[in-house]
Amino acid sequence: MMDRRPIMVAGVVLPRASKPVARHTVMDNARYQRGLEQLEAVSGPHGAKGVQSLEGIAPDLGR
Repeated sequence: MMDRRPIMVAGVVLPRASKPVARHTVMDNARYQRGLEQLEAVSGPHGAKGVQSLEGIAPDLGR
């Protein structure tokens, strides 16, 4: 069940989304893949391991 309480920021009430928003789009995935390729080019296999280590702490960074 979605939380329907209003969001207040700096004294302004913001509307909530009517339905959940997709977290990752096709463009996001292509950009992420390019970023991983660049990271690997710069740091070798150690860069990807660093990103994977973030999965438990910051899932969006470690996906």
